[in-house]
Amino acid sequence: MKRCFTILELIVTISIIAIVLALAVGRIGKVPGVLALRNQVDHVRKTMVSARVRAVASGIKQTVVFHREDNKFFIEDANGGVNSANAEYHVPKDINIVLSNRELAPEDDMTYFFYPDGTVEGYDLLFNSAKYSLALKFSKLTGNISIEEQEPNP
Repeated sequence: MKRCFTILELIVTISIIAIVLALAVGRIGKVPGVLALRNQVDHVRKTMVSARVRAVASGIKQTVVFHREDNKFFIEDANGGVNSANAEYHVPKDINIVLSNRELAPEDDMTYFFYPDGTVEGYDLLFNSAKYSLALKFSKLTGNISIEEQEPNP
């Protein structure tokens, strides 16, 4: 005896597949934008982590500066200069970076201090692109730096 599928079974199966595909396509369409922003934020996080590691290893306070005019982060040396050995990262201009809970004039630079005991001094940063928002969070006591998703921009 041949076993055949009824029309009802076929309709139910196709409906389930359509629902799963609709959910997947909606999620996949969102991924490139979020990944691009996350990649930029992760580069900044790595610059910060590099400064923290240098402070702990050398026993000398390290300073990371975000120069708002050039849209770049860099590690300053002890004399306040930047040399080619220091990490530097340029953030694309289409990403807006703001301090959480603090107002700055447009010409002001953002400064972060990493101490030899592993602690950090500075404010959390918000990175906003056209549709997505991520925060770079600093644990003042442990010096850990994490990336957290924020509510999308209106």
